[in-house]
Amino acid sequence: MSRVQVTPRRLNTREESIIRKLLSVDFPGVEEFVSQISHTQVVATWGKGSQSLDFRVLPEVPKGPAADGELPVFGEVADANGTITGFITLWVKDGLLNALEYGSHTDDSPASLPDLPAVSVSRFK
Repeated sequence: MSRVQVTPRRLNTREESIIRKLLSVDFPGVEEFVSQISHTQVVATWGKGSQSLDFRVLPEVPKGPAADGELPVFGEVADANGTITGFITLWVKDGLLNALEYGSHTDDSPASLPDLPAVSVSRFK
């Protein structure tokens, strides 16, 4: 899918809550990434109807000490029966939050980001 540009906007409550939950796992630089949340705007989706988002972090925020790519946190999304149905990954570029990826393990694309209790978070790497 190709990116769909949107009018830059602040994170909504659900987006911010999911990012904060992902960043609740301790790793080097997590404080810098948490401090970027209130300065982050959504600038694109990963396709029409996609729940994956591209970000722009406004200037004058501390950069995190992470290489470009995935942060070392991983969110798993479970349905009401506890079956893992998807995943959430937080991406960075140049030390700034860059994207939130929400992928599905089912044939159905998610129509919205999951409710916070459906997301479990762990650290990897």
